[in-house]
Amino acid sequence: MQAFRLQDLPVELERSIFEIAARLELKTAMNLSLVCRQLKEWIQPLIYEMHSSIETSALAYILSISPSLQILCLITDEDDLERYEQGTRLVDPRVVCLPHPESVLDWEAPYRGRPDMWSQAEEIIEQRQLAANQMEE
Repeated sequence: MQAFRLQDLPVELERSIFEIAARLELKTAMNLSLVCRQLKEWIQPLIYEMHSSIETSALAYILSISPSLQILCLITDEDDLERYEQGTRLVDPRVVCLPHPESVLDWEAPYRGRPDMWSQAEEIIEQRQLAANQMEE
């Protein structure tokens, strides 16, 4: 009896499996995108998925269809940062507003094991969770 090989699956099913795994956890997605060129082509758009609409209803919709989403990072101009931060915090604590990164290096930092805007967003979420836990006590 031959062992099961993922390559024996139809390409569409194989891609769906990897996309589901990538959507469940960002770190898995980044690791998968480093395995081979084909996975990088499938997974990288999920890592850098952008939504240009930042209306409250759009945010609520994105959050409602993505229950496993841990962080929704909104990239805004420095001038608009405070206004969006105040409005989006009311929608969901998973929403974090950050200014545009200063360079392409920030976008590539996770691949090089360096801190980036995403790790900054994770720290903000952790601080919010700690504050919420302290308020409950």
